[in-house]
Amino acid sequence: MIDHADDGHLKHEMIFLTGGYDVCAYASVAKLSEEFYAFGGGTGSLWYDIVESYNPANDEWTMCPCLKEK
Repeated sequence: MIDHADDGHLKHEMIFLTGGYDVCAYASVAKLSEEFYAFGGGTGSLWYDIVESYNPANDEWTMCPCLKEK
C-alpha cells in the first residue's frame, strides 16, 4: 500500500510490482522520489538481505547494495 498526497490529503493506493530479481514474501517497500525500493523479505524459512529499486518510468529493476553494506 502506498501513501501519497496529491491535494494535501493522505491517500492509500495498492499497487503490484512484478519483474524483480527475486520472488519473496514479507518484503518492505518504500517510495523515494519516483522510485520504489523493496527491502529484504523471504520465504518463511529463508530470509534475504537484498535491496532492489524499481523505476516505473522505464519499467526497470536495479539491484542495490545489500542491507549489510553501508
